[in-house]
Amino acid sequence: MRKCDVHPPIDDLVWLVRNSPGMRSTALRTMVHTNKPNEAFYKILSILKDGIFVDDIANIEFANFCVHARLKRTTKLLTALEEASNVLKHRGIIGAYAATLVLGRAGTPRRILDHAIELQPRMESRLWLGRCIAGLHARTSQSIGSNRKGISPTCRSANNPACDRVVEYHFALINDAPFVKQCSNYLRHDNESFPLKIFSPKALQMLSVEHNTSTASAYAAILAKQPALSSDPFFQEWGF
Repeated sequence: MRKCDVHPPIDDLVWLVRNSPGMRSTALRTMVHTNKPNEAFYKILSILKDGIFVDDIANIEFANFCVHARLKRTTKLLTALEEASNVLKHRGIIGAYAATLVLGRAGTPRRILDHAIELQPRMESRLWLGRCIAGLHARTSQSIGSNRKGISPTCRSANNPACDRVVEYHFALINDAPFVKQCSNYLRHDNESFPLKIFSPKALQMLSVEHNTSTASAYAAILAKQPALSSDPFFQEWGF
């Protein structure tokens, strides 16, 4: 359908999300590619707030939509994304993970750091929550304070080895030119199954490379292969 530029009616997909749990994931994944993403988002947000999502995977699929759809960045949308994050973070560890994904795209660096501090007590024994929060290091390291530590002290204090490994990975992308060279082929490669052709965690890695002052040529090659970094309003706000 995507290759033919065919888009199922949003209301049909929304009906499946609300009324057919067995088709919910398929509907949400299809809706990621809609040509009316903001309209779809507000309708799904209403379902989220109504408490229809009682299974963890629905929260993750909703967050995946928020992260990868071609949303049009408006003040109204940013307020609604913040609302979605606040709803999700109170729905257990998986909800907190989903909330982190949403904030990773739309939150300000300060908002992301405050979110990480709030969830820090829950990160210690939670592999994926810790990794997800640590993956947002590049969104905060250049914008908060003068020492550029960003989110990393909060992650370090969680005593979560998986979290530490993600922070070290981003440190290497920011500071180690040979390591960036090793990663360049992976970072330049398109992710065709996503609307912007970029998997969100990969975009965060690209942002770390942008912060590396010794890898200008590698970063330029990434930009040439990933035009969405320059055209998407959320990526522009990140600093691309």
